Amino acid sequence: MITRVVISAIVILLLGACPVLSHAQQVISNPGFEDGLTGWGQLWTREANAGTRSVSKAENHSGSSSAEIEHTGTSDWSMDWEQKVDVTPGDLFELGGWARTKAGTPKRSSVILCVSTWTAQGKTQEWLYGASHLRGEFDWKAFHSRFIIPEGIVRIQLRIVGEGPSHTWLDDISLVKKGNVADMRRKGIPEKMTLENTSLSVVINTHDAALQVTDKRTGQLWKQQAVPGEADPGNPADV
Repeated sequence: MITRVVISAIVILLLGACPVLSHAQQVISNPGFEDGLTGWGQLWTREANAGTRSVSKAENHSGSSSAEIEHTGTSDWSMDWEQKVDVTPGDLFELGGWARTKAGTPKRSSVILCVSTWTAQGKTQEWLYGASHLRGEFDWKAFHSRFIIPEGIVRIQLRIVGEGPSHTWLDDISLVKKGNVADMRRKGIPEKMTLENTSLSVVINTHDAALQVTDKRTGQLWKQQAVPGEADPGNPADV
């Protein structure tokens, strides 16, 4: 299945030759936890009393601090930036940050940097949009992803989500608005572009990133549809 994030990446490639707008805007005001946990919501764990968080002065990627999260449960945990961000369809964002896990962290354990997307009615459309995944045991390692705000979304909220037992340090978290793809469109770019080989034909709507895929071998046609909402893997409201 082709996800909305993959579709967004295709559009970014199409627009890659265009200059990014100069007014890139960092949304997070305490990215390196130098002001403690100011601006960050409470740590939530699906299993009761399965996690703790603190500010570490012993481990950091830069500066003098990082966030330290210890999770002993087998299920998931999450920590959100408290403020939602107003957005417009077509806005281009870049997610980044750094994480480190303690030696011996199981390979199946993960930490994810992502956003949740919200409609004008206050409903969550997706909980892990634009997600960047890191797994198992690793030294300081970077998160990175880019995504475009889809139609129907008016707000996003930065999230750090984990699953499985782990001891994790987080630092230099960033959510940066790079501009809007409508302002980056090359002049004269067609409304639709076609990529094909002997097996597949892919038509890309350059306005909204929708795909239409035809399997030339069978004649089967697939049209991309809006991704429906899904249960939150780390939200107490869905327990």
